[in-house]
Amino acid sequence: MFELGSISELYLWLQEHSPKTILVCGLEDAIIGVVDTRPGLASLVYSKPAVLDILAKELETDSSGASVYFEREFGSLYELHGNPVFVEPLEATDVNEGQDL
Repeated sequence: MFELGSISELYLWLQEHSPKTILVCGLEDAIIGVVDTRPGLASLVYSKPAVLDILAKELETDSSGASVYFEREFGSLYELHGNPVFVEPLEATDVNEGQDL
């Protein structure tokens, strides 16, 4: 994964290096990175909690309604080259102290 600049820089990079990457419109604020797994085809990485927050606001629903919508619309996407990837951040309690990931 590499560090992102602005969204416009990201779009320019994708046009040049990975034009077949799938973008999810309206979720730009949830993008946390790009995985360039093979030449010419990268995947955008989205924060799932941020996606759920955006969906809840857009759909005027609670977190449960946003989760249902997310699973119905995005849950069937496979993590293949070019498809969006949705990740949950690790919490400090998820990692045992002193152990490597």
